[in-house]
Amino acid sequence: MADRKVLSGAASPVHVVNQPAASASTGLTDAQLRATPVIMTGAVIATGPLTDDELRDTPVPVTGPLTDTQLRDTAVPVSGPLTDTQLRDSAVPVLNGPVLVAAADSHAPADNTAAIVTYTGIASVSHVISGVAWSYDADPTGGSLTITDNGAVVFVVAITKGGPGVFVFPIPKMADVAHALVITLAAGGGTVQGTVSILNHWLV
Repeated sequence: MADRKVLSGAASPVHVVNQPAASASTGLTDAQLRATPVIMTGAVIATGPLTDDELRDTPVPVTGPLTDTQLRDTAVPVSGPLTDTQLRDSAVPVLNGPVLVAAADSHAPADNTAAIVTYTGIASVSHVISGVAWSYDADPTGGSLTITDNGAVVFVVAITKGGPGVFVFPIPKMADVAHALVITLAAGGGTVQGTVSILNHWLV
């Protein structure tokens, strides 16, 4: 037997490199998929494990533009849970271009008369507005601006100075489907004249 030499000295550290999992050339079973590590580029926050159905129902962020059909089929975060059918039927207000002007978007009545813009309910669609401009030609008595959806008050503010003024809605306000949307600037009293104009109005 040949002589063996034993070298003394400090041991050299061995660096272990984790190799990424090899890709499969054929389909994987559910068990294999669950056991396969997934390389993530950011932290994932979850409160508990998801079932297969929950994973399939989870929206996936995309990196490119979506078609109108894809947008309509994409779940939109809401303040309460919706069914799949409700999500698919929920229109997303999108303003893709200029809005056609209309005389009905403005009202300037006689002195001490409410200025009112009314959008009559239309079957299967909703009225949307992006803001309201208003003015009194002098400080009003009992001035206010009110918006109603089929008679229900959804926006109201008292106005004590003549203005002019404007309320811009960064997220446009939308009436319910087939509901009338009415914007009212209250009568200013005495010889005060009020005027109201809608910034943009469209249907969805």
